[in-house]
Amino acid sequence: TGGTTTNTICSTFKVQVTDGNTYDLSKVTIRYYFTAEDSSVGQSTWIDNAAIQYSKSPWYVNINSNSAWKIVKMSETTSTASHYLELSFSGDYSLDTTAKVEVATRLANTNWSNFDQSNDFSYNDANHVAVFYDGVLVSGVAPQ
Repeated sequence: TGGTTTNTICSTFKVQVTDGNTYDLSKVTIRYYFTAEDSSVGQSTWIDNAAIQYSKSPWYVNINSNSAWKIVKMSETTSTASHYLELSFSGDYSLDTTAKVEVATRLANTNWSNFDQSNDFSYNDANHVAVFYDGVLVSGVAPQ
């Protein structure tokens, strides 16, 4: 995620099944919560790499074209979150204990001004990144 003050928030998200069940990846969303220091400045996002890594054949599947980010302004903000980045997936992919999803992302202000991550809910705490399955929080926490 870079330093506390940075012009680019870089994150790598990993999702792995540990309970023995099989899940539809298109029902998984990941939210990273942050504060926008200047609400008049827009943000740009990039997905540098998105893949499913398997412990069996086919071993690796690139899902860049099946991954999307969107920035959402929260209707109820907190001192540590005014927006969140939501990562979602499309396509016909199943996740089980043989598969791990890994997605590398970047976020920057459109004018390249700095973020102050010291007041960002998800900065430096993996438990503050929320994972939802079919709209239900299944891992992490959301700001309240």
